[in-house]
Parts: sequence; structure tokens; C-alpha cells
Amino acid sequence: MSSAQPPQRLARLLDALDTLVAQESVALEAREWEPLAQVQARLADLANAIAPIAEEMSLQGTMPQDLKERASNILKRQQSTLDRLHENLALVKVERNAASAVRARINLLRPAYAGSPKRNPSSSAFNGHG
Repeated sequence: MSSAQPPQRLARLLDALDTLVAQESVALEAREWEPLAQVQARLADLANAIAPIAEEMSLQGTMPQDLKERASNILKRQQSTLDRLHENLALVKVERNAASAVRARINLLRPAYAGSPKRNPSSSAFNGHG
């Protein structure tokens, strides 16, 4: 760990958190799922680094109000991104279920067409033979 005081460390970590939350939002908007997952993993690591510092400062009553407000604003933005992600997941589930229903209907119809005998095209009514 660095020799910076907890408020300075927390401020730097919040800067990084702010950047990652913005990246998370951009990745979601672009529907880039793998980068989104990578950003979320980094967010989790960062949250694990922030938590003990914030907890210690809160217990000691040394948490500056501006850092509390910054953290709260960042968390609200991330919650908004997570809400959008859940909306996307719900939409994907609906689309998946619709695709499954279509696939099931196709599978029901397929046997009716798969077993029909092949006719000689020259004996067709379209060729004047039928």
C-alpha cells in the first residue's frame, strides 16, 4: 500500500471507480458483453479495496463529507447501469423464449414435410402431365 493518508487513498480509488463505472455504462450501451464482464470484475476488485478504507474512516468518524457524496453519486450511476443491464437481460429472455417457441413449431411441422415422397418433376401438373 502507498504511504498516502486514507482520505487521499480513498479519493484516488474513487477516481478509478468513477472511470470504471463510466466504462461499464459505455460497454453496456454498445452491447459489448465481454468488455462489460471484464469491467465488472475490475469494479468488484476495486470495491474490495475501497471497503476497508471506507469502513475504517467511517468508524473513526474521519470520512470527509465530499468523499461520501462522491461515493454516493458514483454508486447511483452504477445502479442505473445495473438496472439497464437487468432490463437488457429481461429482453434477451423474452427474445430467447420467442425463438424457442418458433423452433418448437418448426419441429412440429418438419415431420409433415420430411416424410412426403419425392415426385418426379416431369410428371408434375405444371409440365402438362398431370
